[in-house]
Amino acid sequence: MKLLIGILFLCYPLLVVLTGSAMYRRHYQSYTIMKTLASTGFLLIGAVTWLTSGQAIYLALLPAYLCCFIGDVLLALSNEIDNELKNPQFTLGVAAFAIAHIFVIIEFGKLLHWQVGLSWVLVPLALFAYTIYTATAAKDRFCYGQNAVPSFVYALIVGLCGGMGWDLALSHSGEPALLLMGLGAVSFMASDFILAHKYFCVIKKQQTGAGVLLFYYGAMGMLSAFPLLL
Repeated sequence: MKLLIGILFLCYPLLVVLTGSAMYRRHYQSYTIMKTLASTGFLLIGAVTWLTSGQAIYLALLPAYLCCFIGDVLLALSNEIDNELKNPQFTLGVAAFAIAHIFVIIEFGKLLHWQVGLSWVLVPLALFAYTIYTATAAKDRFCYGQNAVPSFVYALIVGLCGGMGWDLALSHSGEPALLLMGLGAVSFMASDFILAHKYFCVIKKQQTGAGVLLFYYGAMGMLSAFPLLL
């Protein structure tokens, strides 16, 4: 089993690199295939770590992992079909990620005994305020179109998840598994922040794509592998 885990951890970053390569070359069909394989990677890592550790928390988070996988495929298809993001694949993909965050929020709440920390409030409010600002006062640099209202709601959800993750990482810094879990949520939030700039900035910057892949797949690696440290 340890050999299998080692192979997965070697293949996982390689698949992420190949996904980035297809994205930069604008080979959208290859990008969809590679992204699907990379996302299958974190599902396999999670499954193997669960089989190794036997920790029930993996099963509690399994719906979140599956929603992320579905969201990845749908967003990849939205790029392949319509770069203007005016298609149902994009909307459904964002919805899948929102649901994934909600599953993670529920588990974080249990781990933190639903004791509301300052970051639970400040982080989602900061992301919400920034999204409102970019959609209104910075219209010359950002264009949300029909995705404005869903983006406001999503900012609150991902901000709450990231804020709770930050709280978990700080309050359990001496417990490697929970620290990794919390940092995974913070990294996920960072990837979503960069992703919003990738999708909605009027002037696109190629570097944002690399940032999204780095933080997102790093986050999913941490969120999938943390049971090994329990």
